[in-house]
Amino acid sequence: MADTIYLSPSLTSVLTPECKALLSGLGVEILDEDLRPKTAAGTVYVARYRNWLPEPQPRIRRIAPTGAETVLLTDGTAYTVDYAAGVITLVSPTTDLVRADYFFSPLNDTLLERLMAASVSEVSVLIARPIDPLDIHPAYRAAVCKRLYTNVLKNLLIEARNYFAVSVAGRSISKDHIPSNIDLMIKENETQLQAELNWLRHFNTTKRLE
Repeated sequence: MADTIYLSPSLTSVLTPECKALLSGLGVEILDEDLRPKTAAGTVYVARYRNWLPEPQPRIRRIAPTGAETVLLTDGTAYTVDYAAGVITLVSPTTDLVRADYFFSPLNDTLLERLMAASVSEVSVLIARPIDPLDIHPAYRAAVCKRLYTNVLKNLLIEARNYFAVSVAGRSISKDHIPSNIDLMIKENETQLQAELNWLRHFNTTKRLE
């Protein structure tokens, strides 16, 4: 799956390659969404979610009043896609419903900044050591990454009822199994994090929190 996460400069500088790889493996599948017309001309349509993934390729259809469905060509002759905005622009206007199947990244700068700040704070408290969120000591990056991954998965669970499927690190999870599977992933990740924290509590290069 392509890396289509939009990271701010500050986040790019502190997230390890392993952490970014974990996050880039997250994707949510949406099926049969009726896109909202943005203009009266019937050419520009907006999806509920932004940050579309180019792979798997979105599937765009027109639904006539009779119910007849026309799948639009993906070669750029029928429509273009603004993946970051979740917007499609038809080459020819239509009065039909425009329906889409697509994957999107549930992450954006604002959400990542909030989850990153929370993760840094939580790890700092757990190991009783100060951590600068914009200059994370290399010894602490793995632990922060694991806690960030847990917090991202928890955030996915909040909205899971609206998703058809979720892809986590290349593993596709169908709607009915999202809560139980993600709960299991969180537990496995937190077990690894606990081992990391136990090591950090005994081997540190920074002073303890006052």
